[in-house]
Amino acid sequence: MERAVAAGLIDISLEMSKTVEIDASGLGVLVVVQKKAQELGLHMRVTRAPQQVRYLLLLTKLEHLFEFAD
Repeated sequence: MERAVAAGLIDISLEMSKTVEIDASGLGVLVVVQKKAQELGLHMRVTRAPQQVRYLLLLTKLEHLFEFAD
């Protein structure tokens, strides 16, 4: 992410189409990545997240932290 900022980028995407499932550790990583992006002034979007991932984020009340796109 630091390289993205140094290159003048302001938007990044996290493409998740190959993600089959996610556990608590994976949720933690997503939150840390989102927080780091925000600290660096990057706009992060999660793309092509499977329904299972979005549902887990909804259940854990973390969905509001992310912007989703297909």
